[in-house]
Amino acid sequence: MGETLNKKWGPEMRKDLRRNPRFDCNGDGAIQKLPVSDEPYPTKILNLSLGGCLMQLQAALVLRIEETVELLFSVHHLPFRVRAKVRAIRPDMLVGFLFFELSERVSMQLEDLIEELTQKQRKPHLKSIAKRPHQPAHPTIRGAGPRLLIKPAKD
Repeated sequence: MGETLNKKWGPEMRKDLRRNPRFDCNGDGAIQKLPVSDEPYPTKILNLSLGGCLMQLQAALVLRIEETVELLFSVHHLPFRVRAKVRAIRPDMLVGFLFFELSERVSMQLEDLIEELTQKQRKPHLKSIAKRPHQPAHPTIRGAGPRLLIKPAKD
């Protein structure tokens, strides 16, 4: 069924179905299978939203869709520990998670981090505008022929 969904709807449609926008980020993380008994499995966090995240496993780990795990990750030096359900398992050891049972404190910290990531994504756009080459005082006319530089007449 998932394959039919992917063929029927392009990436734009799938993106629209998400409840929360995702933001690219990076940081170290770990997955702790429940009940907690083994060492955490190392991961890298690739994107984050208010409702979940995408992680890349650094070692093989058997996970099932809807399995509950505990995630530990750090983004911008902010550590998080949340419960999550496995929502998607993709090639290249990518796993999508849905957060649940977030405390009010963790929810507020996550909202602050998302706001920071939102502003960080806006800044490169503003920097690219600011770094545009300075426009010359004498405009260049572009057409089918050679470029002409119009200079003010000297008195």
